[in-house]
Amino acid sequence: MLRFLCVFLTLWTLPVPAQDLGREIQMGQEMELREGRETLWLEAAGVRFAALHRLAIGGRKRGGMLLVPDSGSAPDAGLLQAIRLVLPERGWNTLAIVTPIAEPDASEQRILDLMPLGVGRIDAGLKQLRNDPSTAVALVGQGIGALMVARFVAERPDAGVKALVLIDAPSAPSLDAALLEALGKIKSPVLDVLANRSSAAEPEAALQRKRAQQANSGYRQVVVADARGDYGELRETLGNLIHGWMSRILDATLEPRPTAAPGSAPSPVPAADR
Repeated sequence: MLRFLCVFLTLWTLPVPAQDLGREIQMGQEMELREGRETLWLEAAGVRFAALHRLAIGGRKRGGMLLVPDSGSAPDAGLLQAIRLVLPERGWNTLAIVTPIAEPDASEQRILDLMPLGVGRIDAGLKQLRNDPSTAVALVGQGIGALMVARFVAERPDAGVKALVLIDAPSAPSLDAALLEALGKIKSPVLDVLANRSSAAEPEAALQRKRAQQANSGYRQVVVADARGDYGELRETLGNLIHGWMSRILDATLEPRPTAAPGSAPSPVPAADR
């Protein structure tokens, strides 16, 4: 009896991720009303979650992109909604998932506790994307979603992810430390986008990410000029930027190109081909 009591007390005192499941379900149901047949319900760690799936609608079929929004943000709102709509016009299938949502006022540590759940959802999303005839898959994460995609690639380097895009990666101390640890393990191409004023105003955090990726010749950091907090007219521009960068990565795998000399400055990412 004493042994069972000890086991119970141990389980009772283990930290539980500060996950707001009710809010996640509500977000998924509201998305389903807005987006209709694009809405899918997937499952990871025994929990159903919503996602939005849009197929490429013309031109050359390039592959699939899994979009991972900031915690608490709907996949069909703001910047990721614009990217979700632009990329299919450029030949990409997109799948945008609802990430684990932290309870209000959750600490940084409690947010970090949700990372394994986010990694599991990314894995489920990739399996769904690969049901389509995609030749390549990339991950795009914003805010906390950027940390989740970096964590996924660091933990699962053999998952077949061709590249990842980080948009306004978190810079809060413990979240930034977790991101730097993940970046130190990643060898895939990385596009690190500073797209709003708060990100661009934190040069030290951006510099630390560059240092963590100094051995990765595929790392590029881009500051998008004149971005506002709501991203304004840059929403389509960022979608084109991601499309052009990823297209060049795929082209490079087919046709080798000269590598830059050691120590040379990274070249700017040109405007995407439209």
